[in-house]
Amino acid sequence: MLTLVGLFSAAIPFILFAFSARSVNAGVLAVLNASVPMMSGFIASTFFKDRLSRTQLLGLVIGVIGVIILMSENLFGGSGQGAESSSGLLPMGYALLACVGYAVGANITRNYLYSVSPVAITAGSLIIASVIMLPIAVYEFPYGKSISLTAWVSVICIGVFSTAIALIFMNQLIKSIGPMRATSITLVIPIFAIILGYLLLGEALDTPAIIGSMVILFGTYLSLELSIKKMLKL
Repeated sequence: MLTLVGLFSAAIPFILFAFSARSVNAGVLAVLNASVPMMSGFIASTFFKDRLSRTQLLGLVIGVIGVIILMSENLFGGSGQGAESSSGLLPMGYALLACVGYAVGANITRNYLYSVSPVAITAGSLIIASVIMLPIAVYEFPYGKSISLTAWVSVICIGVFSTAIALIFMNQLIKSIGPMRATSITLVIPIFAIILGYLLLGEALDTPAIIGSMVILFGTYLSLELSIKKMLKL
């Protein structure tokens, strides 16, 4: 099962997001990533008999509508922009497939690795993912080109903080409160990603991105059956 977790929670999503991030704004990627809780809930309900309420089902539908709005510029572009729309739509599809991988991995962890410690799950899955990704890394490595210190530091920070340490906490949450609620942490990512993408990277804030983001977050809010009153009391 660790092999499957390493494949679905690390190797496949990391590769897909890396390709997607080359042409999709960080804010948009973060919003697409916020669909993980909805996908986790759908998988849990379909394959692990964790039934969803009507409110959760409504949230899933609204979340899908939000994704369509977010991708509308590429989905429904003008007739003269067919090639451009397709080239923009494919990277978003990569990101959504990566989210499916995260959702599958979370459900496997919850249902089959409950007795394994979060550190062991993280270490095992990342080692397996590294072995799987090694041939791709060797093939894609920029031989003969200089790599800046900033790039190396960025890779190290992503590997240590955004991956290893984050996965330890995430695996503990998955075991404690279930995959759907644990992955709800992705709700706060779009807010920071869109703001920081605009401030630091100069990324545009277009109307579909803003509306789609709000719809996805609302759909995820419903699918998690959160209560604003309870959240304010915490």
